Amino acid sequence: MLVNDRVNILMVDDQPAKLLSYEVILSELGENLLKASSGRDALEQLLKSEVAVVLMDVSMPDLDGFQLADMIREHPRFQKTAIIFISAVHLTDVDRIKGYQRGAVDYISVPVVPELLRAKVSLFAELHRKTQQLENLNRELELRVAQRTEALVRSEKLAAMGRLAGIIAHEINNPLEAISNALFLLREHPSLDNEARRFVSLAEQELTRVAHITRQTLSFYRESQEPVSVSIFEVLDNVLELQSHRLRASGIKLDKEFRSSLAIQGYPNELKQVFLNLIGNAIEAMREGGRLRIRVDEQTEPRTGRRGVKVSVCDTGSGIDSRYAKRIFEPFFTTKDAKGTGLGLWISRGIVQKYDGTIRFRSLHYVSGQATCFCVFIPSSPAPSSVGFSVSAVAG
Repeated sequence: MLVNDRVNILMVDDQPAKLLSYEVILSELGENLLKASSGRDALEQLLKSEVAVVLMDVSMPDLDGFQLADMIREHPRFQKTAIIFISAVHLTDVDRIKGYQRGAVDYISVPVVPELLRAKVSLFAELHRKTQQLENLNRELELRVAQRTEALVRSEKLAAMGRLAGIIAHEINNPLEAISNALFLLREHPSLDNEARRFVSLAEQELTRVAHITRQTLSFYRESQEPVSVSIFEVLDNVLELQSHRLRASGIKLDKEFRSSLAIQGYPNELKQVFLNLIGNAIEAMREGGRLRIRVDEQTEPRTGRRGVKVSVCDTGSGIDSRYAKRIFEPFFTTKDAKGTGLGLWISRGIVQKYDGTIRFRSLHYVSGQATCFCVFIPSSPAPSSVGFSVSAVAG
């Protein structure tokens, strides 16, 4: 309720002439004036509207003022509504006490003094308005406190994740060096044919990416080199080659539709990490087989007019429950129980946002099955800054 919002004032009297006189007197207040000619009519008005002040006659034929006040106070919504009695007869102290016990806040005697009536009604109307404003402020404060608490909890989770990731990355460094040396010796071994050397070279590339991730985690390393022109085709083909064994083992049919050759300015390892997460999740969702469709299109965003590449990764797997739709990009949230870390999609979104891009998903449930599609849009320019999103690659 704003400072100048009108409040409702309910006037109750069985005599139309009196109601008209009250209306004339109180019209100067600029509030909403409601009229009721009986106690029952007043109760109907109260149930339909939020009323700040009830101005009622003590003597009415069907329900007198005391009975009506009792009924009003029984309703939880009206336990604090201001009730002002108007009486044409002299009330004894016992009558006044009886009225106050039933919730009256004031009495006015007939003949009514217009200035006095306006002053009393205005006072209680303003009190109601201020009370509503205070309640609104309290609700807003509670909401802000809840949001801040949630942000602090999330921040603490991320800090704990960073500390844990640093410890793990430090322990990984030594075996990484040993594996790297072993691959180097294997690559030079005379017994290997060209195809075997190609697989060794691919393993070395992935090992280099793992080493890069551990450097990021240990020392908040950011890529310092300039972004390069990246072919999304090559990134996706490389990811699919790495996942080819899992695709065959799960009996998944792959459909590729690459319609755009538009290059992206960026860092290949980061983009590979995004699509490894998305494609890996899609394969995980189709353990009993299915169809994986990957489509690349050139697109112009209607809202911004930016040109870029849209990559769609769609699967016919188990789908995503609508209950989790708002949480799947949260850190630590996973639907894979103990098998998932809950970091893959969060990391992927962070990388895409670094490129000023977007990542969205849609999961549909049909009678014959489900379909889930993640869409990544990355603008072709400007190039992302060298200060980026750096967290270890983890499938979500």
